[in-house]
Amino acid sequence: MSHNSLTFVRNFIAYSVLVITLVIVSIFVSYHARTEQLTESVLLQQGRALYSELIMTRRWISSHGGVFVKVRPGVDPNPFLSSLPGMKVTIKDEDGDLYTMRNPGLVVREISQLAEESAGFRFHVASLRPVNPENSKPDAFEKEALLDFERGLTEAVSIEDSVTGPVYRYMAPLYFEDRCNRCHGFQNYELGDIRGGISISIPMDEINAKLRDSRIFSVAAAATVLGVLFLILYLLSSKFMKKLSEAQDELT
Repeated sequence: MSHNSLTFVRNFIAYSVLVITLVIVSIFVSYHARTEQLTESVLLQQGRALYSELIMTRRWISSHGGVFVKVRPGVDPNPFLSSLPGMKVTIKDEDGDLYTMRNPGLVVREISQLAEESAGFRFHVASLRPVNPENSKPDAFEKEALLDFERGLTEAVSIEDSVTGPVYRYMAPLYFEDRCNRCHGFQNYELGDIRGGISISIPMDEINAKLRDSRIFSVAAAATVLGVLFLILYLLSSKFMKKLSEAQDELT
């Protein structure tokens, strides 16, 4: 068999291997990228769902003028509510037990504490004009999101690193409504004004671990598929070259 013919066949096989490799790698890379996009989409939907639940909870509490819980160690009357004129913050039942009122902001804060202890989620009500700066002062993400809300955006997302690992951040605005006048009337908001927002922090450690396992599986699967294909191509090409060489000898 002539040298040119052998070179042509070898080049053809090499190009075929290269094309097959690129196609398979592209398929696995696209699959992994799609998986990450779906993961972020699920996190976004989870953030929206948690925000909606908190909004409905706040509206229910506001529609009833607040809820009362039994006074006990760690559950004391809120100083801010006590300072509002005409606000009945503490009541006593027929047995003499004291109950103190919890407004929507306090309820969200206490739900956040329970969620953080059980599932790692964190909720935070933040505002550029906080009534209680100690509890409602925005962090960098929340401040930027609140400024974006005033420019017309309706939600903000970010992925940040924390001391406990990566965290998915979601935030949506709180609009001033009639029911807000009871606690925020002195701030002179108008109906529909953005008076703050609720940020939701979702830990991503478990999700990243699953993505890492998926990535390892994808690499292993791609390597296995390529290895099997290369072996098959090698065996077939070796047999083909041998037969082609024998045929060329016969023709010669």
